[in-house]
Amino acid sequence: MIKILLLFLSVCFLNCATIFSKRIYTIKVESIPQGANLTVYKKDRIFKNEQVTPAEFQVDFGNDMEMLDGQLTLRLTKEGYKKKEVKFYKTVNTTTFWNALLLPFWFIGVLIDAGTGAIWKPEQDYYNVELEKEGNSKS
Repeated sequence: MIKILLLFLSVCFLNCATIFSKRIYTIKVESIPQGANLTVYKKDRIFKNEQVTPAEFQVDFGNDMEMLDGQLTLRLTKEGYKKKEVKFYKTVNTTTFWNALLLPFWFIGVLIDAGTGAIWKPEQDYYNVELEKEGNSKS
């Protein structure tokens, strides 16, 4: 009876990150000064259209397949200021590692988490970017 109960619980909690975390994250971007134009790029093409800071955009690690093969670039521009680019990286969602407790079926949970995108999360979800005035040089 105990073996059946353990097997049942293992199957129920196979996909830890999918159950206990999210795959869609809201990223907040602010700038100093406010009112900068924010465009999010994936390699050399636009991933999220231009917004004005303070701004928010969402990243869906389950549906935005572009997220699987690299990072994004946050590009901020404002008249009278130098263009600033900041890298946006993903990292492994550590909740996925709870699948290891579900021996011998751990790999099924990892595959489910990877398939739903829950295996990933952003390294950070808030950016405060300071723009440098044109003509100024920092030493």
